[in-house]
Amino acid sequence: MLSVSTLIRQTAISRRCSPHDVSRSTRMKASTKTIRMASPSTSSNCTASTRCYRSSNGLGHGHGYGKLISMSRISQVYMQSLRGGNTLRNLTTEAASSAKKTKTPGDIFLDNLGTVFLSAIAFVILTLVRSSRGTTNKNNLRALIENTAALDPFEVDDLRTANDQFTPEIYRNIYKAMKDKHGWQLDQKIDYKLFVSAVIQEMKGMKGEAFTIQFGHLLDRVIVSIINKIGKDEVQYSQIEDEKEWLEVRLLLVALSLAMNGSVRERVEALYDILVEDDEIQGQNGSEGDETDFPNRNDSMNGSIVKEKDIVKMVDYLQKTCQLVPDGQMIESDTKYPFQEYIVGSPAELTAHGKVLKKEDISEEALEGGKKGWSCDDFHHLLKSKSVCAWGECYVKKKSLT
Repeated sequence: MLSVSTLIRQTAISRRCSPHDVSRSTRMKASTKTIRMASPSTSSNCTASTRCYRSSNGLGHGHGYGKLISMSRISQVYMQSLRGGNTLRNLTTEAASSAKKTKTPGDIFLDNLGTVFLSAIAFVILTLVRSSRGTTNKNNLRALIENTAALDPFEVDDLRTANDQFTPEIYRNIYKAMKDKHGWQLDQKIDYKLFVSAVIQEMKGMKGEAFTIQFGHLLDRVIVSIINKIGKDEVQYSQIEDEKEWLEVRLLLVALSLAMNGSVRERVEALYDILVEDDEIQGQNGSEGDETDFPNRNDSMNGSIVKEKDIVKMVDYLQKTCQLVPDGQMIESDTKYPFQEYIVGSPAELTAHGKVLKKEDISEEALEGGKKGWSCDDFHHLLKSKSVCAWGECYVKKKSLT
């Protein structure tokens, strides 16, 4: 049997024949379209309009039977195969175009999978870089606060441990003696040397000559740093003709609380008493014209409630006397891109952030601000917030204030 490929090849050869062959091929198209199978003995029956071939077994030896194949039929088969190929290509093109028009979102994602993957990696890398730079900025600011602080937390602990007999009760007695014997008011400015002399005199009168402030040089360092930082035109600082530096009594008392040895609650109450006294003095003097706008009300803890501006003032004193941890003083600035920046918060900013962080613990009156007041518990909750964190209290996990 002749293979189809052999037939197609023979057809191609016949198409490259001479003009005589072409005319003969034309006559072949009109001849019979049947295929006659004949033996070798009947091969002489091939007509002039056909071309006879004998099949072989591939070795040059003929079989018992030959095949007479009509060339016109071969031509038709070949032409139909060509037309079939064109039709197949047309169908393939139409199918591809229809498939392109009906793509689903999933197909679009798969087609751009590489782009999506690279974009995700780039986003993760940028996020990590931004976070790392923000953390670096925060660490740099923390280091700056620690390096410029007059005392570190370990020195504050050493100061309190060394003055184990300087209790909150003695602290209150000293303040009372300054008000009664010396006639000093909280808003009055005095010389620091005079203040130290009065403190030592009162302490010796209570427990003898040996009773004094231990590690007093640490307190001196704090006061000197305050004088160096604040300007001449600020409220807490003034300079007279003989070049003596004078500070407000309330600020000196807050600095003296560094040496007070007692529980955290006792320290908070002692500072709150200063706020209450300060508010009463301002009410008596009619400062800011708000004595009638803010009457003192009874509180279950200590009998008074103070204004928010006094709370902000106390946070300012604690910040100046190195009683706030560095992390509590840092807040995020408005510069967030490309990297987050941090700044040292002002007392008002620290108080505002503390109110937000402790809104579940602070009373509604304190949260409303303005003419509403702060109780001692509200003040204590503020000092325990992470935005103030006095004496590292924000790191203590117990929820009770005692």
